[in-house]
Amino acid sequence: MQRIEFLNYGTGAYVSDPLWGVRIDGTDLRTSVAEATRELWRQEHEEDTPAEQERFLLGQHNGLITSELGDPVRHFLGDPGPEFADAATGRTPVLGCSCGVWGCWPLVAVITATPHTVTWSSFRQPFRAEWGELALGPYVFDRTAYESALAAPVRLGEDPLRAGDEEDGDDGADEDWEDWDGEDWHGDSYGDSDGASEGSSDGASDGPSPGSSG
Repeated sequence: MQRIEFLNYGTGAYVSDPLWGVRIDGTDLRTSVAEATRELWRQEHEEDTPAEQERFLLGQHNGLITSELGDPVRHFLGDPGPEFADAATGRTPVLGCSCGVWGCWPLVAVITATPHTVTWSSFRQPFRAEWGELALGPYVFDRTAYESALAAPVRLGEDPLRAGDEEDGDDGADEDWEDWDGEDWHGDSYGDSDGASEGSSDGASDGPSPGSSG
């Protein structure tokens, strides 16, 4: 079985309204997503430098905002609130968009809870239906340990993926990361009645374009 840690951290406008992040076996889920989507993005970012590609990949997602989750326990046990629920696919958002609008670019998964385990599987990006199921998981957690981690999230002062920027003396790091916190990557949001999703008739949304920012 895998080991999960839930994180609460503040960043930018969300210092007083922490974000919910996730580590699985000690690795930030956003890092795993970056690896799982690296080749999928390559054609759209083939002219970017390696550093630009890495910032893009790691900057796709951020945690979900506490005040929007309502009940984090129910959410992360696969019973999200109406604004997060997708009855058609049974998937739950586990990460949101780095722009601050969770539905702009979410990572969704099927969360299956039994009396003894909680499983995250079938990870997808709703605005890239052509990608299919991402090469993530399935992750199986002991339910008792999972609920304990959920009840006592690790509280951090800042986004753990940015924590080393100042220590490394990279004066441009904050400016680079702020690129992900501005405009939405596209006009529609996951779950909007007019937005595109896996089941929409006009296909997946364009999502983030090459060189664009959140």
